[in-house]
Amino acid sequence: MIEAGISVGVCEDEFWLMTPRQYWRRLKGEGGRLKRENEARIEQVWLGEVLHRVKKVPKLEKLLGKEKPEKVSISEGFARIREMAMKAKQAREAETK
Repeated sequence: MIEAGISVGVCEDEFWLMTPRQYWRRLKGEGGRLKRENEARIEQVWLGEVLHRVKKVPKLEKLLGKEKPEKVSISEGFARIREMAMKAKQAREAETK
């Protein structure tokens, strides 16, 4: 068990101070991070191959998808934050069941 923790960057001292829940969350979080990094690498390779095949390279701004930020009122922003907090609370409660 400690070997799995070390493989994701948990030092031995930190391992012995963690609760099982903290350890599980750390492993789960690191697993998600590694998955996202792997998907990003695959996406980079795929994009490189696609760009290699096109006759005219699109503008960088179009590839980066730079969009103008959405203007949101303060009350709408707070409503969105409350909604995200409620969803996070529900997810935590479902996790503990």
